[in-house]
Amino acid sequence: MRNLAVGFAVGAVVGGAATAYVLIKKPDTVRVSTGHKPTPSSIQYHPALKYGAPTSGVSNQNMRFYDGFVAAFDTRTRNPSWVLEHLQWKDKNDDGVDRSKSDFFEDKQIDEKFRNRIADFKGSGYDRGHLAPAANHKSSQKAMNETFTMSNVSPQVGRGFNRDYWARFEKFVKDLMKFSTAVYVVTGPLWLPKMDKKSKKWTMQYPLIGEPPRLVSVPTHFYKVILAERAGGGPTGVGAFVMPNEEIDPNTPLVRFSAPIGDLECATGMKFFPNYLTDDRKAVLDDTAVEWREYGKAKQIQSGKNSNPQLPAESSASESVELEKKTSTQETAVVSRGLPKTRLGGKGAVHLCENTGCEVAQREFWTKKK
Repeated sequence: MRNLAVGFAVGAVVGGAATAYVLIKKPDTVRVSTGHKPTPSSIQYHPALKYGAPTSGVSNQNMRFYDGFVAAFDTRTRNPSWVLEHLQWKDKNDDGVDRSKSDFFEDKQIDEKFRNRIADFKGSGYDRGHLAPAANHKSSQKAMNETFTMSNVSPQVGRGFNRDYWARFEKFVKDLMKFSTAVYVVTGPLWLPKMDKKSKKWTMQYPLIGEPPRLVSVPTHFYKVILAERAGGGPTGVGAFVMPNEEIDPNTPLVRFSAPIGDLECATGMKFFPNYLTDDRKAVLDDTAVEWREYGKAKQIQSGKNSNPQLPAESSASESVELEKKTSTQETAVVSRGLPKTRLGGKGAVHLCENTGCEVAQREFWTKKK
């Protein structure tokens, strides 16, 4: 692939999602397996699925429906396959909602042999990382409590990631609501291979937590695919970001993690927002995503903060270029072209960074006075 270092097989992609979006009553008691459709009497509408659920032959098993998000669980890795949120600024926060009243709980509707457990994380060195952040769901105590289901949790590095850069990224996403009529966010774990320097072959290595045989796979990366409907009828902003599950230099520009959606779909075996993202739209947005990443690299070099995070950015290890090896001529040329613009053909869609600039929140924003 040209933009994600992914020499691996992906799951088969099946037909697009239906135009209608559904909510199953009793969200913690219903499973939807591949090929099974709920009966009409059990269906209500769920706004998170306006543009369709991520489509895959595997990823839509064990689906869960909650007040503010929908989730699917992968019993092979014991991680969520994906979590899809619907966010709107008009969803008034309940001042009585208190995070300290929420506790993590296991999804009892998944067989104990196959689910992730609270005990798996004890002493593991990894955080219980929310994929749908609790801070996004303050409309009621129930809505916040639902984000603490273990079906919404993956093992995340704490220092420098879950408690820093990833949290700042989540705040960026949440703030999109301020100038969007609605924001749709798909978040999920990702496992990417590395090329062995000696054998020149792709290898997959990642830690596991828990005790055999009930081990939980630790993702090498995490992603978000974001669709923000522009308030006032402006162009819809769409963008994907892939970050390594490791400590990230806090000065790294967010656009360094910009990823082409098409390549991410190959890596995950899923299609995102299938009711909106046509192949033509994706082609235009993906070209712009690469430009934004290159722009971020160049700006980072010019600033002298060459952290060179572990990014799935190059087509192969042999072609990868360390930041410090970039010449001043190259970086100056990239920056001098100015901020990337989505070319014609997006059909009302532009890259998210064109609408927002894509800058993460300041460090420890949660300690600042509002």
